[in-house]
Amino acid sequence: MNYQDRYIAHQKRKKEQLKGNYIKEKTYTKGEISTVKRVFKNRNSSRVFNGENVDLKEILEMVETSPSSCDRKGVRYKVIEARDGKDLLSGLLVGGVGWVHRADKIVLLYTAIWKPIKAQLKEILCLT
Repeated sequence: MNYQDRYIAHQKRKKEQLKGNYIKEKTYTKGEISTVKRVFKNRNSSRVFNGENVDLKEILEMVETSPSSCDRKGVRYKVIEARDGKDLLSGLLVGGVGWVHRADKIVLLYTAIWKPIKAQLKEILCLT
């Protein structure tokens, strides 16, 4: 479904909600809310790697299906595995020197409105 189709579907849902004709979204339990709070509070950026392979498929599916304004899908990602991409990131990231090359894969998250910077990095990172 392209952006225009998602936007039209969003507007239809919004219209129905304003009429009162909608199914209430899921209500979360205190336990579920507590779990989410704990995940956010205890998150960190690990820069020590044990060599264990991580299947990114499920994580990237969450990025693709995460809620967004008008269902715009504003977050994009690129998995960086090539040495050239890691070299570039190592120079751009504060604190990136050292750990970048030890990582098997790096997931770069960026917004869909990142066009000026994206144009400069597009060739080396093959961003879409």
